[in-house]
Amino acid sequence: MESINVTVREGDSFDELFLVFEKPLGTARNFTNSTLLAQIKETFGGNEVLDVWNIIKLDQTGHLKLGLTSNQTEALARNISLGYSDRELTYDVSRQAVDPGDAGAVFLWDLKELFFVDGPVISSVTQGALISAELGTYRLRVTTVTPHRLASSDVVRINGTTVGGYNATYATNSLSIISGTVFDIVPFANVPVFSSNATGGTLQVLKEDTIVLGTLQVKPRITSL
Repeated sequence: MESINVTVREGDSFDELFLVFEKPLGTARNFTNSTLLAQIKETFGGNEVLDVWNIIKLDQTGHLKLGLTSNQTEALARNISLGYSDRELTYDVSRQAVDPGDAGAVFLWDLKELFFVDGPVISSVTQGALISAELGTYRLRVTTVTPHRLASSDVVRINGTTVGGYNATYATNSLSIISGTVFDIVPFANVPVFSSNATGGTLQVLKEDTIVLGTLQVKPRITSL
């Protein structure tokens, strides 16, 4: 994991912050099949996102470019204390309710990689728990050959089952864990629903890796009158 501290002047923009990742050392990191999120955060590890940075995957494997607009630095306003101790940053009286136009403000930012990893082979997809007795609809019940090790909040993708309509990414669905090898996909907006038995296929699970923990400091712009 990297730690990168960035300082800009209030209202400035840049698109020349290049990041090169190697994993392990000397081996280029391939982001081809990953989704990358560069987020400016209020708190370390929190869900509150102030903004996102533009991020471009360059032709070279493991080479990324981040761009911050002048509107984004203007919009960054005030800090709160939560999260600063996690990164050993001082949050004293002078920093409380600081505006970028005054003494400068430090914000937290994360660069996250989202990617799917291969899970177990699917044994069958069958009729699961009842959704609606009136409509006669049921959940999809997935049985895997080996333990799936899933949690209810995991995002899964199904590939290659004999019923093509089941082969999808279930990003907005939660899971109902029945056993170590069995789970139901809970419908969201009535999707998915069981239609017929299926066999075969593979399961993939979405993973998240925070590859950068950084800080962004906005310095006041100095002008002459």
